[in-house]
Amino acid sequence: MDVAQLETELLSLVQAGHAIYAVVAIMGTTEHGAVDPLDKVLSLRHKLQDEHGISFLVHCDAAWGGYFASLLHPAPPEYKGGRDLDDGGVYVPHQALSRYTETQLRSMRYADSITVDPHKSGYIPYPAGGLCYKDERLKYLITWTGPYIDGGASDVESMGVYGLEGSKPGAAPVAAYISNEVIGLHRGGYGGLLGEAMFTSVKMYAHWATMTLESDTLIVTPFNMLPAEREGRPVEEVEAQRAFIRRNIVDRPNRELVRDPEAMDLVRKMGSDLSINAFACNFRMSRGGPPNRDVAEASYLNRRIIERLSVSRVDDEACKKSVLLMGSQLDQERYGSCLAGFKQRLGLNPEDPAPLAGLCNVSMTPFPTAGNFVRELADSFRKVAEEEVQNCWKRVHVVPAIHSFIMQGTEDLFLAYLPMFNWGSYRQQLIVSAKLPADVMEAYVRARRERPAAVFSLHTSSKELLSNILQRRSCLVDVHEGLPMLHGIADASNTLYRTQVELMDIIILKHVELHPNPLHSGYPHVMIFFLYGTPKEQHIDHMLLTKDNVQLSSSCVQLDFGPSTERILSEIGSKSALMLVFDDLREHEMQPFGGRHKPDFFAPNRTFRVTLRMDPCLEYGPAALNMRLHESEIGEPVAQGTITLGESVYVDYVHLNRDTVPQLCITPMEQLTRDQLLLSVTNDYQRIVDDLVRIVSHESAGVAPDIEEHILARAALPSKYSLGKASDSQETGTAPSKVHVSRFTIPHPSDAYSRQMTVRNGWKDMFDARVADCRAGN
Repeated sequence: MDVAQLETELLSLVQAGHAIYAVVAIMGTTEHGAVDPLDKVLSLRHKLQDEHGISFLVHCDAAWGGYFASLLHPAPPEYKGGRDLDDGGVYVPHQALSRYTETQLRSMRYADSITVDPHKSGYIPYPAGGLCYKDERLKYLITWTGPYIDGGASDVESMGVYGLEGSKPGAAPVAAYISNEVIGLHRGGYGGLLGEAMFTSVKMYAHWATMTLESDTLIVTPFNMLPAEREGRPVEEVEAQRAFIRRNIVDRPNRELVRDPEAMDLVRKMGSDLSINAFACNFRMSRGGPPNRDVAEASYLNRRIIERLSVSRVDDEACKKSVLLMGSQLDQERYGSCLAGFKQRLGLNPEDPAPLAGLCNVSMTPFPTAGNFVRELADSFRKVAEEEVQNCWKRVHVVPAIHSFIMQGTEDLFLAYLPMFNWGSYRQQLIVSAKLPADVMEAYVRARRERPAAVFSLHTSSKELLSNILQRRSCLVDVHEGLPMLHGIADASNTLYRTQVELMDIIILKHVELHPNPLHSGYPHVMIFFLYGTPKEQHIDHMLLTKDNVQLSSSCVQLDFGPSTERILSEIGSKSALMLVFDDLREHEMQPFGGRHKPDFFAPNRTFRVTLRMDPCLEYGPAALNMRLHESEIGEPVAQGTITLGESVYVDYVHLNRDTVPQLCITPMEQLTRDQLLLSVTNDYQRIVDDLVRIVSHESAGVAPDIEEHILARAALPSKYSLGKASDSQETGTAPSKVHVSRFTIPHPSDAYSRQMTVRNGWKDMFDARVADCRAGN
């Protein structure tokens, strides 16, 4: 808490005539273990009383930190516990409170009220909370009663009347009372236990602070600065202190450590106020390379680590987790310059406003420091984190990939690229025109006329860099009806399927990078589409201006601008700087889509009011549009009218927003040429596809920490094939024969919200099943 800023805020409330009821100081935040400067808050109250004649209650939220006050009270004379440094047994030293923290805990006696949760640092196994008033009259401000609470006994005071919840269970207060009496609220009881747990916390902090020195791919930074950082020392001295910690504290036995005055002096200055270590991870772009600068990518890494090192799903087994961590999210608006500085210490861009996902470990036991078990915990964490760095590299590195397009038009061929926000190789919105061989184009046009509502797609026949394709203006492609499960293969019902077809004369019409940095942080007020095509056929594709979006494309739309229609349509082929604004669709109120909230409005033959505008992106880039997202004027208006969607529409909010892509391929167990392999897989196509669908359709796939490992562990392909991870290297004519599993195989989204909902549904299904068993008498 910044008390100077608090004073400014309180004075502004006074000047505005607002009453001030209370100021809350936190004695140990749940996420960071941070203690607010209560002594300064109390001094500020006296100052405002003297200078302005105003006052307020001071409440201490000591839900986490309340029991640490037991470190302030000496053990009674009859107490005969504790460990001796020289007795030869297991020895764990106490970590004393810092002078700052001790001052704040001692100041709690001057607060008006305090909350304490015995089920936290009091180790009570029941949900237990206490509310303590300095003036007991405060408890009468909120009361509620019923005839069942006190049983009509007027001479007995009932706890049930205080608060809003009415009757209260007795197990929690009894457990808290017995524990307090047996363990003791002093340095020999709770104080001794929490003091040793704080030492465990400091040893873990030492690992978080030095882990970067042990890895050439992983960056780990504690939220609490090293003492040298807090003192503003030069970088060289900070790094020297980090090396000293690694050399003299990290792996040192407890007895040896406490006999080193220099090391122990530093130990007392390290870590958080109260035994919770908040930290975050980043990664290097290559081994020993520069750090990643993108906050969103660092957050992805931290979320992946949390998924693997926490218990949240029904099928999670705590005993199989090498380390248990908590996750948190740091928002720029809430943490301000503090978070910007933390991002910079992680090697991230401090100007990036994106929220940062963080991690924290809570130390509540003294035992891990005995026998240096904390080293095993740290090594287990580093192993998981470095494995997840490999997944991050797949996301951020632009590598050869199979690129996919939606086919539009029958007069001329237009292709709308199928992008992904969270995968480096697919981070672009692209619209091109191109040509196919005459016989393939004829087959496509015929299929389109026979099945006008169908979606036809085109995919590169091998992995390539998209930039190479656009520069070369040609490539080999496969043509499908629908989206394929396997690349290079189609089932017998796909009559349009063609493979190794040459796509020629590629011309870029729209090309916008979807890297997180240039994207806007919010949705536009109206829904905007690219407009392109020929005077006879026009097509649209939704502008992707921010993440967590939806791709909406329609072929052969009908435009009506009244008397100006013919003139406007005649210019569409020559003017690519046009866009359509759907006047009645408020995108910022509709997005994001997902789950049961689907973009059903975008349906064949639906009609909407639109405004035709000039596209500022063509001349000035996406920033020109992002600056006007919340203005009614977006680009120069050309005309107003209506649009009727064509019979073929493409809607996707799953693949576009996926966090992961299974990069798997099928290879033969015996040596086969590519043609032989394709023929063999074609014969077994349905069996292979059915098995993949079985695996990825199960709800467990939606929350699998690693979708590739999930599929590999459960696949049951015919014995003549092997399913393995695909190489990112560009394919050549001498490359081993393989069939790639399509990224469109996964039918469910993998973004953070969707995974969270899947976890919740898993618990709900489990409880529903138990209830059904009980009702059935099982």
